[in-house]
Amino acid sequence: MLMYAEIIAFFGILTLILFIFAELGKHKIIGVMASLLLLMLGLWVAADNITFNTGSTSVVSETNTATVSGNITTTDISKNETITFTHAPIIIPYTPVAFNTLLAMVLIFVGLYGMVFYALNLLR
Repeated sequence: MLMYAEIIAFFGILTLILFIFAELGKHKIIGVMASLLLLMLGLWVAADNITFNTGSTSVVSETNTATVSGNITTTDISKNETITFTHAPIIIPYTPVAFNTLLAMVLIFVGLYGMVFYALNLLR
């Protein structure tokens, strides 16, 4: 299964909204849940590469059949189009660590920090 960049953006916006709601509304349990979501996203990024849509190829096949009956010629045209999308993972050249591994570590550590921070604030 491919992880698309759009999924990362959706999870990022969702966790950002949850963190803002947790801070402004003083609902610390929402911050713990947002941190858990961030931790799950980090594990998902570590397990799979983030891919971008790099293009698509289209193949069109056409079939013409002519039917003659008396003075009337009937032509049937049938077309079939197949679109294949191509995806490529994010690659940053000349780096010792793969991008998805580095991003996964950051997401996991921020998620763990957020869980501890909000959990300790719940006890106060």
